[in-house]
Amino acid sequence: MLLNQFLLGALLALNSVAALPNPDADIHDVEARDDNHGGHHFRCPHDAYPTGNRKRPCVCKDPKEKYDRDFNKCVCKDGFRRKGHKCVCEDRKKEFRDGKCRCRDGMWEDRWGNCRCPKHKHWDDSEQKCKRGHDD
Repeated sequence: MLLNQFLLGALLALNSVAALPNPDADIHDVEARDDNHGGHHFRCPHDAYPTGNRKRPCVCKDPKEKYDRDFNKCVCKDGFRRKGHKCVCEDRKKEFRDGKCRCRDGMWEDRWGNCRCPKHKHWDDSEQKCKRGHDD
């Protein structure tokens, strides 16, 4: 009786095991797909984070930069220019504040988007600020 239970258990175990190698296996199963990663592993530059998304594989750490997939690097967004290792506003009268280029403190923006100094002041390019008169 004990031998019958052992043989029956062994016979059932052999039929239910799916981990045995099968030479007739379909080559389009999970193992075959795992060999081809489909481009999911993408190397981002040191100044960007990987997203895991194929359409947008990397996101730049600096909010003033965008990822350029063709050159695999972060470049300045529109309205910014490269100055050393960082992006600054193209218009020198503006500074990056609250997520975009805005007129510097004490200046106002006209309807065309140009920064203007208050009355009786002028823009001094060397000091990058509005100054009163010509002798300040």
